[in-house]
Amino acid sequence: MFIAVTHIGIYPGQINPDVGFFDRIYTGLGLEAGFFFSGHTGLPFLMALILWDKKNWRYIYLALSIIFGIAVLFAHIHYTMDVLAAPYMTYGIFKMSQYFFPEDWKLAEAT
Repeated sequence: MFIAVTHIGIYPGQINPDVGFFDRIYTGLGLEAGFFFSGHTGLPFLMALILWDKKNWRYIYLALSIIFGIAVLFAHIHYTMDVLAAPYMTYGIFKMSQYFFPEDWKLAEAT
């Protein structure tokens, strides 16, 4: 499925490298083509995972994740695979941080 929908790609003129200080660092590390995975889609999904017990916030952030995913596909900012992989990658990062930082997770759950 990922391969079938990757024709919706990044617009070629979307990134103007070497414009500022951080852009030079970004291009110097060779990251100008490395948009895997979509942070636009992953961050709201991460917030939904963190606030999973708060039903209203969960639905708001899940909806935002879907809206942002559609928006970056139509704007040709990310490949389709980047957007579809974002929830899986984000969930893995979320679970690893719960495992490696249990005290911080307990503190976050208490608030």
